[in-house]
Amino acid sequence: MLDEVVPINKFAEMIGYTKELEKMHGLKVINFGHAGDGNIHTVLMKEDLDEETWQAKRKALLADLYKKVAELGGLPSAEHGIGIIKKPYFEKMRNPVEIDLMRKIKNAIDPDNRLNPGKLF
Repeated sequence: MLDEVVPINKFAEMIGYTKELEKMHGLKVINFGHAGDGNIHTVLMKEDLDEETWQAKRKALLADLYKKVAELGGLPSAEHGIGIIKKPYFEKMRNPVEIDLMRKIKNAIDPDNRLNPGKLF
């Protein structure tokens, strides 16, 4: 499950775009979320696809999805964190100065890198 976030006034546009992606990429997409804060939980359904096809379609859909999220002024995660899958998209959407500041804060509170090592930093 994904949890992209967009400005509240772009919520409906983003939901509509996920339906376009569904047709473009041939993957069933289900959405639910929190319209009041722009948080969309998007679920991509594997259904009966073989693993290779699923991974290729999923990767292509995610690239388009997160490109639109960035265009709308959003972020790849609202409440579930960045983790590993969303990391490359997050890094593209944020200024390198912001990323560096986040890294410094993480190092200040976790100098031994024990908290989620290798995830975002």
